[in-house]
Amino acid sequence: MGAQHEKQLALAKSKVAQAKSLYAQKAKELTDLRAETLKVIRGESKLSAELLNSLVAETEAQAAAEEQNLKKAQAELDFNISFDEELWQ
Repeated sequence: MGAQHEKQLALAKSKVAQAKSLYAQKAKELTDLRAETLKVIRGESKLSAELLNSLVAETEAQAAAEEQNLKKAQAELDFNISFDEELWQ
């Protein structure tokens, strides 16, 4: 395996790790906002329902974008791994 390909593989692995981290962060934010929804319903939150709905919608969109980034990064990594397997056969 060439040094250039090793760098590409390492970069692809790094992109997947970063994408997983960002997606997990957005998923956690979404979980937290959904928990806050219960507080709004009970009247225990300082956030308004409108603001919370806006935050949830925005975070859902961001999470979906991060999920797409993760899928793209994983596909790139899978390609590099399959390329390695073909070289060694």
